Amino acid sequence: MKYLKKIILPVAISTSVILLAVIVITVILPRLLTAKPNLQDSAGIQVNPIDGLNDDFIMGADVSMFKQIEISGGKYYVNGIEENCLKILQDHGVNWIRLRIWNNPTDENGEYLGGGNK
Repeated sequence: MKYLKKIILPVAISTSVILLAVIVITVILPRLLTAKPNLQDSAGIQVNPIDGLNDDFIMGADVSMFKQIEISGGKYYVNGIEENCLKILQDHGVNWIRLRIWNNPTDENGEYLGGGNK
């Protein structure tokens, strides 16, 4: 019985590794190589206006991360033209914003915490 365990276990492990390699090579790798980046085409987004909203209806947005997004290289576009993000929101009816301020975004060791910090 000990002799069989010495043979069966390594064979089973080798077979599992080979099977996993075959799956990675034949299924996963081709998908990774042909995958397109997850870029959103703004031309394909359509937000229809809602009729009958009162003039005092609140249209809000959370802008807490905008500055960090810009620092990280993010840009904001309308019809392919770069614009100021707040102007884009205002031009599209946003009349209220939420701006969270992180008072002390580091821990006791000086490590950054949340809020999109580095």
